[in-house]
Amino acid sequence: MAKKIKYVIGIISGNENVNTIKYVTSIDTNTNIAKWESDKEAKVFNSKSYAEDVAFGLCVNGYGAVVMIKPDYISLKNPEDYVRKMTNDTCISGILQTHKNGNIEYWEGFNLSEEEENAIWKILEKHDTEGCSNCGSREDIARDFV
Repeated sequence: MAKKIKYVIGIISGNENVNTIKYVTSIDTNTNIAKWESDKEAKVFNSKSYAEDVAFGLCVNGYGAVVMIKPDYISLKNPEDYVRKMTNDTCISGILQTHKNGNIEYWEGFNLSEEEENAIWKILEKHDTEGCSNCGSREDIARDFV
C-alpha cells in the first residue's frame, strides 16, 4: 500500500535580498484565518485540495503561499522570532541623520530605556539584510565618513 502524502503550506516573505518561508501552524475554524506562529510546528494537511484552497485564499489576501509535500523524516518548525535586545556590552549611543539638504547630523547624549532600545532594535532587525555598518573606534568611524 502506498504511503499517504501529507502537505504543508509555506508563506513566502522577504525583501529584494532574501526570501524566507514560514509554515502555516494552525487555522482558526471559526474565522478560517491561517496563522504562522514562531517556534511552532507546521500544520500538516492530509487533503491536497484543502491545502490548495487555503493557499489560494492566502494569495487572494496578499500573501505569497505555496503548498508543499511534507516528507515524513523532516520536522518543519518555524524559527523563533529573533529580536535583538540591549545587552551590557552594546547600546544605542547616537543616531546619524541625513537631512534633505545634504547636511549630516549626529545626535548623542540621550539615554534610552531598555524598552525603548528594544523597540528600535525590533524595527532595525526588519532591515538586517540591507545596507551595511561600520565598526571600529570613534576615529575609525569618523575617517570612514570623511
